[in-house]
Amino acid sequence: MQTEISIQPANSIIFISDIEFMNEVPGDPSGNVITASKKAISVWTMPDIDGPTKVGIYNLDEIDDCEFDGEILSPSGEIVVSSSEKEIFLRKIVDQNWARIKIKLNDKKEPDYIRIAIG
Repeated sequence: MQTEISIQPANSIIFISDIEFMNEVPGDPSGNVITASKKAISVWTMPDIDGPTKVGIYNLDEIDDCEFDGEILSPSGEIVVSSSEKEIFLRKIVDQNWARIKIKLNDKKEPDYIRIAIG
């Protein structure tokens, strides 16, 4: 299953977290395209002034070679992809209190296609 949208997120960054942790910032994201903690992940996107970024949610088996493979806590069971202004773009329900996340980028500095596998 996949769901894809084109977005131009505020500040050219998206966050992946449980809906209860939407206010969490996973450390200083200035040095890396992907920054992660136990509660949230941030991913820089292509600058919003340069156009939209395509973001998709996939099943874990749909992404192999990826830039990130880890886990985040999910007490509510609802993982969201959101903006720095707390706008929810995508969501997926998981059936445990943590979620495995894989992230595949088409560019390691300014990706305009971000594939996120959640399981």
